[in-house]
Amino acid sequence: MPKVPATSGHGRPNRKGKKSSKLPLVGISEHDAGVLTKVKRRAHLLDTCLFNFIGIKFGWSSVIGVVPVVGDIFDMFMAISVINACESIDGQLDKATRRRIWLNIVLDLVIGIVPVFGDFADAMY
Repeated sequence: MPKVPATSGHGRPNRKGKKSSKLPLVGISEHDAGVLTKVKRRAHLLDTCLFNFIGIKFGWSSVIGVVPVVGDIFDMFMAISVINACESIDGQLDKATRRRIWLNIVLDLVIGIVPVFGDFADAMY
């Protein structure tokens, strides 16, 4: 996945404690840049924000998914909130991208429902 200049490290404090300025956006509207930032933040929270164990990063999705069935269903609703945010971009998502996202959500739910193995596979996926 190519790096998006709009959100690559902007707004984080540098070594001197000052905030760095946002990088200029190229080719997308301000509204879409805001949506992109919001989606990337949610994805980070769900996938990688909590801890790193033997090179595998874990987020809230992995922790919540440990609760049998209910956790996986809740995780699915959080993923749907991400796709709903994606739907608000100016140009709309194309059908292939939308289909791929929904396939990932369904696979995540089906794999995650399987006890123990599903949680492990879900974290790896």
